[in-house]
Parts: sequence; structure tokens; C-alpha cells
Amino acid sequence: MNFTIIYVDDDKFMRVFFATYFEKKFNIILCDSAYSAADYLKNHSLPDLMLLDLVLPEKDGATFLEEMKADSELSNIPVIILSGTDKSETRIKLFKMGAEDFIMKPFNPEELSLKIEKFLLKKQRLFNESSKIMNDTLK
Repeated sequence: MNFTIIYVDDDKFMRVFFATYFEKKFNIILCDSAYSAADYLKNHSLPDLMLLDLVLPEKDGATFLEEMKADSELSNIPVIILSGTDKSETRIKLFKMGAEDFIMKPFNPEELSLKIEKFLLKKQRLFNESSKIMNDTLK
């Protein structure tokens, strides 16, 4: 299965770095704002995972996360937050809003890669199990 990850960050260097590091493993979609990400989500198939920076122009990542989780079509997209903040109350708020994980910037790309792969493998395993149950039910 070829997983699609949408990476939302206004920092061009970070987008290029992320794409360069992960493009051999995943289908990478890069967005420079919450608005460009929302536009992508409206017009394309949904990604398997979103990595979302908190500090974005015009609309911050937390607001975008909240809007996504309130939208029935987008609410099931898992989101990993990337941020330079180390405030526990911020992380707790984001987890309560529906974020799957929180990774501090600057991040170690190998650590991020392991977290992404672990998450996507778990998602794949759950999909395979649910497909098997459906097939067994239909027999």
C-alpha cells in the first residue's frame, strides 16, 4: 500500500527537507498554509496521515485541527502536530482536540520516520483485520 502524507508547514526549508527525506517511502503532499491544505483536501482523495505545524500564516494549526475534527468528512484523518513549543498544556489541549501525536521541532528525521511508519503499519493492520472480518461475514 502506498501511503499518502500531507505535510503542512509555512517554512519552505522544512517542506523541502521533509519531502526529500520521505519521498522514497511515501507519497508526499506539501502545503504552505491551512488554506492550501483545506483546498487540497476538498479536491483530492484523503491522505493517510497529516503532519501539521502549529505556527501558520492566517490560520494557525490548532484552529485548522479543530475545524478538521468538526468536519465529518475530514475528522478521521490522523494528525501529528509538529511544533517548537514545549508547553504541556498546549500538548494536552491538542490531544483533546484529536491530535494523534506531538513532535517537537526541530525533530530528528529518523525518530519521525519511525513514528510515522509505526502509525501507518498499525493503520494497515487494522484495515486488514476489518477487511478480513467483512469478508468472513459475507461468506
